[in-house]
Amino acid sequence: MRDRTANRYAQPVFHRPPSGIPVALFGRRSVRCRRHLRPAEPAGACEQGDDTDVADRGRDGQDHPAGAGGPVPPRARACRRTDRTGAVPRRGARRCALRSADRSGDARAALVRTVARSQLSITPTPAARGGGAAHLYSPARRWTFLAILFLVGASSSIDRVVISVLLEPIKQEFGVSDTQLGLLSGLSFALLYSAFGLPIARFADRGNRKILIAVAISVWSLMTVLCAAAASFWQLLLARIGVGVGEAGATPPAQSLIVDYFPTAQRARAIGIFATSGTVGYLIGLSAGSQLVAAHGWRATLVAFGLPGLLIAALVWWVLDEPRQRVDAAVPRASTEDFRTSVERLVGKRSFVLMLAGFTLYHFAAYGSLVFVPSYLVRVIESPIEQAGLYYGATSALGVLIGSLAGGAIQDALSRRDPRWIVRFPAIAFGLATLPNCAMFLIDDLPTFLVVSTIGGILLYAALPAAFAAIHAVCGSARRATAIAVVLFFGNLLGFGLGPVITGALSDHFSAIHGPEGLRYALIIVMALTVPTAAFFYRASGRVAEDLED
Repeated sequence: MRDRTANRYAQPVFHRPPSGIPVALFGRRSVRCRRHLRPAEPAGACEQGDDTDVADRGRDGQDHPAGAGGPVPPRARACRRTDRTGAVPRRGARRCALRSADRSGDARAALVRTVARSQLSITPTPAARGGGAAHLYSPARRWTFLAILFLVGASSSIDRVVISVLLEPIKQEFGVSDTQLGLLSGLSFALLYSAFGLPIARFADRGNRKILIAVAISVWSLMTVLCAAAASFWQLLLARIGVGVGEAGATPPAQSLIVDYFPTAQRARAIGIFATSGTVGYLIGLSAGSQLVAAHGWRATLVAFGLPGLLIAALVWWVLDEPRQRVDAAVPRASTEDFRTSVERLVGKRSFVLMLAGFTLYHFAAYGSLVFVPSYLVRVIESPIEQAGLYYGATSALGVLIGSLAGGAIQDALSRRDPRWIVRFPAIAFGLATLPNCAMFLIDDLPTFLVVSTIGGILLYAALPAAFAAIHAVCGSARRATAIAVVLFFGNLLGFGLGPVITGALSDHFSAIHGPEGLRYALIIVMALTVPTAAFFYRASGRVAEDLED
């Protein structure tokens, strides 16, 4: 004989019925309106659900065929509705049980009413709510964590970009070529950044990301200070490699934490805000860096920017929280995939491969031109270094700030109508950014150059956070840090690593023919690569709908 008192309410998503109530009265698997008992079921699941409900169970507690107890009244059939989240208010659960109970006038119906009135409520699972571990934190804590990660991103950007305003003094002191300057500002940083990025990202998908970020900041800050002690170009190059090792542990775990801290509907905006940290670091590195190098030299500038990173590392250690230490069994845990499986699944997504190619070309164009813009202003436009850094840093930061915030908001609005806009929007923004970003290197007037570069920055950086959000949309929660690390591996090794070197080599080639004007032609050629970047992202938009995975 069947055990009527067996506990059929082992799922953690709703309360147990009061003791003494035969659980068998509620059906072998669920009542007709399954959404009240299985909030994590996909929408529409209850409509093909079990045909057994409380109205079809006899007084003996045994199952009878659907409809044996009479036709189901319309009021009961109305309970078959589902919603997208699977979570319903307590009143709805109670009403569904009462309607089922109304179909029987015996003692069993009275028991159903008793249970329905005894706080039968549903608590949606984190999977139903969406947003990873976002339910663990209040909005105030989420934004506090984002503010700290913002400081991390700004510090990383400062230590990366400040070298661009130091190239001319370093060239004068050590007597090196533009190709060697490209090696110092690009490839030396990118080699170990890329090599360490993938294993660090795998740890970020499994381990404690808070500790990882704190250690990474400490490493790159100390190595930045050591750069100031270099007695030769090659010592400076080695210390710069150490900066790249430290910064490899910043962006992938930081973005992975942001995705866990914020619910799905707020992720693009949160990533967009985090992306603006690079803008703030860019502004400080160029404007404040140019003032410091003009007043105190390039060595003191590196020390001034390296030491504050240690304070940020302490703040990360004491304030940030690692969600994996707090989650319960209902929250999806870290990835159980090995690295090879994760990469194979990512490469199996056509849209991811196309976006990866686009990101690589973007990094090549952006970093290849970025590090030589201050040198262009000094050599070609003949602007003093302190003015070049201050004005260009301020106006370009304004453009990047506007673009980053607007890009995430526009992408969220468009992608709600059609998921292809997740990738189509950054494709259009990359394409539109090509004209102003190439045209600004044909201008010899500083104010006009600043206006055109600001327009180009708005368009280019409207695409960047939207493109990262598109990567998160298709990679899957178990591979987020790995996906970002793969993107940064190719972007930094081929883009940030080779971009400045090739730009410097082109500059040396054209300068031998055209003098200082040679840098102008090199920058135009490199920046034109945003055209194929846009093409790759637009092609990915045709495949993104089938590759979406939260």
